[in-house]
Amino acid sequence: MSWRNTATELDFPTDIYALQSYIKLHGLDPDEHLIRVASRDGRLIEEEDILSAMTEEVALVVLPT
Repeated sequence: MSWRNTATELDFPTDIYALQSYIKLHGLDPDEHLIRVASRDGRLIEEEDILSAMTEEVALVVLPT
């Protein structure tokens, strides 16, 4: 089974870089295995958008603070 990670477009770039590096370390493609949840207004992430991205194959969700 293939796993995926979920982050938002509001996460710090260093957080995204760390997730991409972790995915690559496991021999996987970050473009396929990192789901980026978009912000509708550039300031907030809607809860329903996060929940819809959380499929059974998602192993980790990173949220901005």
